[in-house]
Amino acid sequence: MESLPMTRTPSLPTGMYYLLRGVISVSISSSIGNKELSVFFSQGDWLFPQHYAKTRYICLTAYEIEETQFLYFSFSDLKKIAMLEPDFYLFLFNISGKTNDIISQALNNLIYAKEFRLAYELLDLYYRVNKNASSPSPDNTIYISQYQLSFISNLSRPKLNVELKCLEKQGVLQIGRGRIMINDVDYFENIIKQEILLFRHPKSL
Repeated sequence: MESLPMTRTPSLPTGMYYLLRGVISVSISSSIGNKELSVFFSQGDWLFPQHYAKTRYICLTAYEIEETQFLYFSFSDLKKIAMLEPDFYLFLFNISGKTNDIISQALNNLIYAKEFRLAYELLDLYYRVNKNASSPSPDNTIYISQYQLSFISNLSRPKLNVELKCLEKQGVLQIGRGRIMINDVDYFENIIKQEILLFRHPKSL
């Protein structure tokens, strides 16, 4: 996978990105360890790359899941808007809270079993892909490779493959090359209902 330019530059931009369309995964990692946290962002979300990587020890990497288009607002642009409209600070506070909830829930998910983590990520991507469509795709297909899903769900490829094969035998999903067909959304909803979602449900877009 090739990372998006926004997180490939030596110094991250100081402004904000608004995701006009598409879906991306963002990986947050430490340069002094081997742990990573990955989350999905989609149309309507705001990203603050430098906010989450204030030191050289934190690395951000963004990957495209669905074709994307962004609007970029530099720090100077944001200052100009705030000078004209003071309520803009409240807007920034609210959208940063939403972004923080996405990342905080990903951290929360790490304490749960692999079945929960996989169910959450599949639902999160399913709702993000379909949230702005006039109707869900007929076969409920989400286009993601097992490599990408392994990366996002913090599961090794062998463990992920075992889980997906078991779910396929149960008929709740079908595995294709570079895609997964969700046959039973309620099955995954019931899995995540068994645990406490402290920050956000996948439907909370």
